[in-house]
Amino acid sequence: MAQKGKAGPRLENAVKEIIQIFVDHANGDGKLSKEELKNLFDKEIECAEAKAKICAGDCDKIMRLMDKNRNKEIEFKEYLRAVAFIAKGCYQKKTGRDQEDDD
Repeated sequence: MAQKGKAGPRLENAVKEIIQIFVDHANGDGKLSKEELKNLFDKEIECAEAKAKICAGDCDKIMRLMDKNRNKEIEFKEYLRAVAFIAKGCYQKKTGRDQEDDD
């Protein structure tokens, strides 16, 4: 995930991109509202299968699952948990196995 024309350490660039996505959608307050979360999913997820699962009703459910402190907003730490969950799903899809199978 190199930035526009810049090559560099892929993991570092991926982390920077994950942070930038949150910052871009959090509107400066460091938290995602339900509407901001929905906009993030709409803009940042291309997979038609995943987008089909994220409709208005599902967004409420996803918000409840992500919002561990129940303040009706997604803070950065909660966002990172969701990114890790998405990464695990992508890993499973790519490799055909669960990470626990590697032990």
